[in-house]
Amino acid sequence: MSSGEDLGDGSEEDSERLTVGVYCSLSQAREHGLVLNAVGLAHWVVREGDHFVLQVAEGDVAKALDELGEYGAESAHGGVAAGPEAETIRFAPFSLFFAAWIMGGFWLLQNQRGAPWMEAGQGLSAGMPGFHWWRAVTALFLHGDFSHWVGNVCVGLLFTGLLLSRLGAGPAWLSVLVSGMGGNLINAWFYKGEGHISIGASTAVFGALGVLIGIESLRRFLRPHARARWQLILPLGGGLGLLALLGAGGEHGRTDLLAHLWGFLMGGVVGAGWEAVCKGRVLPKGVRFCCGILAVGVVGAAWGLALRFG
Repeated sequence: MSSGEDLGDGSEEDSERLTVGVYCSLSQAREHGLVLNAVGLAHWVVREGDHFVLQVAEGDVAKALDELGEYGAESAHGGVAAGPEAETIRFAPFSLFFAAWIMGGFWLLQNQRGAPWMEAGQGLSAGMPGFHWWRAVTALFLHGDFSHWVGNVCVGLLFTGLLLSRLGAGPAWLSVLVSGMGGNLINAWFYKGEGHISIGASTAVFGALGVLIGIESLRRFLRPHARARWQLILPLGGGLGLLALLGAGGEHGRTDLLAHLWGFLMGGVVGAGWEAVCKGRVLPKGVRFCCGILAVGVVGAAWGLALRFG
């Protein structure tokens, strides 16, 4: 596929090219040319007097007009086509404050109860993939030190806050929990037989990032005018960059990079799943409420089992 610009006066227009758009500015013509480029149509921009003309091959006229017509319906102001706008939710920040208080409470309990509390809830690679599945959840609420706790809480609330307006509080927190739990289970399976121990909410934190990337990546893929290669890889590239920046550091080799990676990938699957099912629509209020209750219930059940069976 070839495309280009011929900004002459149009007096030598190729007879096999036909006009599909006339624009007052070169930027508008180029912008609409990108729409055609995204679906594999060759195009040319030529200047005719004070206007700029977008042309395509004679055989591509019908398809080009269809694509430009769809673009115009999706972006009435002539901006970059972004497809149908996803619904957003105006949310109160209550769940973020509640989560911060819960994490603070677990930090206090960890310091008051000491070693028995840690031993009951920490992630053990030898047990998690099988009977001790609850450790994949309880490990998310234990931290090595105060800076570890502060970092996870602050970054986790930031990423989850971005999710709240897209999914609602219940689905957002359930997604973060499932991503963290799934990431810990995969990590434990990877380290099976090695006695690997993991603690910290960072698996869920990067799970939240993965959910955001999964939603945005699939949303762009499903939109005809967002399939240009750079537009598809931009969310994933940004997410991997944040993963490398925030997830690969740490002191004394304590950072569990693989857990971060599994959480991120699990979150990507969860986010893509939400987008595939909802297609940018907001779930009904009752469903969102049930998702929140389920998230709280799983956490409560996991800690109940941990304290009972150790």
